[in-house]
Amino acid sequence: MKNIWKVLPLTLVIIMILSACGGGGNANSGGASAQNTGADGAGSLPRTTLKFVFGGPGYSSTEDVWKHVSEVAGERLNADFQITFYPWGEEYKQKLQLQISSGDDFDLCFDGDWLSYNTLVNQGAYLDIKALAPEYMPEYYKYLQDNNMLKSTYVGDGMYCVPWTPLFNPRPWFGWWNANIDNVVEQDESLIKTIEDVDAYLLKVKEANPDTKYHIFESVGDYDINTLLQPKYNLAKWDFHYLTYDLTDNTCKLIPEEQTEMFKESAQYAKKWVDAGILPRDAWTNKPAHDTLGTGLGHVFSGCNMYEYIVYEDRYKDPERHYSILYEDGLFVNKSPVNNLNAINKNAKNPERALMFLDLLWADQELYDAVLYGIEGATYRKNDAGEYLFPEGIDATTTNWMEWSSQWGFWRLGRMRPTAARSAESWALNDEFMKKEENVVAPLAGFVPNTDSIKNEIAARDALYVELGALLDYGVVDDVDRALDEYIQKQKDAGLDKIIEVIQAQVDEFLK
Repeated sequence: MKNIWKVLPLTLVIIMILSACGGGGNANSGGASAQNTGADGAGSLPRTTLKFVFGGPGYSSTEDVWKHVSEVAGERLNADFQITFYPWGEEYKQKLQLQISSGDDFDLCFDGDWLSYNTLVNQGAYLDIKALAPEYMPEYYKYLQDNNMLKSTYVGDGMYCVPWTPLFNPRPWFGWWNANIDNVVEQDESLIKTIEDVDAYLLKVKEANPDTKYHIFESVGDYDINTLLQPKYNLAKWDFHYLTYDLTDNTCKLIPEEQTEMFKESAQYAKKWVDAGILPRDAWTNKPAHDTLGTGLGHVFSGCNMYEYIVYEDRYKDPERHYSILYEDGLFVNKSPVNNLNAINKNAKNPERALMFLDLLWADQELYDAVLYGIEGATYRKNDAGEYLFPEGIDATTTNWMEWSSQWGFWRLGRMRPTAARSAESWALNDEFMKKEENVVAPLAGFVPNTDSIKNEIAARDALYVELGALLDYGVVDDVDRALDEYIQKQKDAGLDKIIEVIQAQVDEFLK
């Protein structure tokens, strides 16, 4: 696989789009006339405070960075910023939901289709911005329109989010890190193409390292063994209550994952690897200790990777790291435009000004740099190659702003700078990888099902996965066939047919 780096155009760089100028005018917290809108207006705006909510640990330079953002935006926005970070995981989702339901008037938040976006849209938590966006976010709205990304922002007749723009594909690669094993077992990357190849290699590694302190294989959650097998069966990575569909079927007929050969094969390998001491027996029950993209925590030998992280920090250049693409000819869906996004709170005090901010973020490179990277000399430095790097004495573990969590909703192709983590070369490699014809746009990208009539059935389905399905996924059942039959039947008894009937009707309507 490493030969691929030799043939790709490594001299490519990110082409920064020239700053666009918005229409004249301004908005205020209660709205503004049409002639006073646009990101680059010059009228007098009443001073306001924009309140943004993000997920992440919080950073020591947050206040200074956003004061700088306010200064860069100047009279074009005339706003101060109040930034709140909540820890990732269930806490972020719960606090976001609680704030909105209690009537908090924050203006903008980070969300995504992998987080709480679908749930909160169904609850009516986000503002429909279809009338506001063209007026107060004209430049970025036009970009989304010209690049066929607006459809993904719509749910029914309403527009409920502002998406990111990068293209990534989470197609699974099997990766291993020789630094994380006692006795290295050499392996030609090009010879690992299937789950059988992975299995044979892992058994050799275990045989050579019977008492190793390292976990030989770990992949949990979105990057579990099922993910390794999805391109083998051309099944979509959808992440909607354990339903999938065949990517070769343009009608997208919904299929319960537990009724697929993929799920059964995954369960069989999971049990085999747990019994062999390859996969940790507590991978699910101690999920926080094992929830990783594969080989980055220092205690994991191998796992499931995706290309975005193979080129991250130039990991593919490390001779100790190895990567093999699995089922290269199988189909796998790209990340959706709503994978990472910003949404406007239905209670927002300043929805117009928040959209003006997003427009100015797109139109003005200086403002974009201030938001994404902070203050030169304090939160980042530039080298002679134009890369934005951590200041001296600071790294990813002690960062005061660079690489901040939740920035993904603000990622804009044509605005992003090359960094140590994501070099110009890595972006070029990713762009080349995205040309692979088996990387496909999901036919249900942007589809947000309404689950009001099946809340009880969905709650029961999710509970059964935790009770039984996860045990199959992570290899801790005595008999796979018997446990799988029991799981399938209990899902049927809990109302699976009703879930599929209701959601399939919405899928059919969406595809029209």
